[in-house]
This record gives sequence, structure tokens and C-alpha cells, in this order.
Amino acid sequence: MPAECLLDTENDLTTLVASGPVLDGELGEALKQFYAGSPTRLLMWDMSSGELDGVSTDRLRTFIRQGAQMGTRRSGGRTAIVAPQDLAFGYGRMSEVSMTAEQAPFDFRVFRTEAEARIWLLAPPTD
Repeated sequence: MPAECLLDTENDLTTLVASGPVLDGELGEALKQFYAGSPTRLLMWDMSSGELDGVSTDRLRTFIRQGAQMGTRRSGGRTAIVAPQDLAFGYGRMSEVSMTAEQAPFDFRVFRTEAEARIWLLAPPTD
């Protein structure tokens, strides 16, 4: 999965843009790289050009657990998934429910468009 990492320091937002086939384990590696440095409060995974056919549901569950555990460094942050294709959107919804069950310390939502995701990410906290 070639992934481009875009940093918007003004908004404390990192965007990971996936392209092409995503293989088992590649999401976890991208996540580890994100947390290896100084992770931003906001994170957007743009799966618009990513193909998730090669990702198993077991690997996705592992990825969700890793994300929730590593997320303590972004407590109170937000993560959005942009998933216009049905498979990616379905995986995103599954992740959304699982992040709640894992009690992730950040908010997590899935959207069909980047515009919707940005509106939610950049909105003031509701707490």
C-alpha cells in the first residue's frame, strides 16, 4: 500500500492517503509509523484510492486493538476514515463499533467523502 502522509500543522491533522492494494499488516505498519513520531490530535485515513480486498477481518480486528492501545497518546483526539467504496465503508463501520467496544481514548467515525470527514474533524469539541 503506497501511502502518502500529509501533515497540516495548523490544524494538528495528519492525513494518510492509501493507494492501490492494501495487504494484511500494511495498515498496522502505517499506524506504527504515525505513532513513532509526534502524532497529531487529528488523523484522517483516506481510503478513496485504496483497495481493501487483501485485508482479512481478523487482521482488521488486530489493527483496531493496536489503534485503541496506541491511541492513549492522542487522548481526546479524533480519527476519521474516508471510504467511498462499499467494502472500505463497511470495514470502517465495523472499526467504528469496535473502537467503541475497545474504549479507544479518541473519537472515531467513518465518512463517504473527505469534505464530510474534514467538517467533523475540524469542528470544535462538543464536551
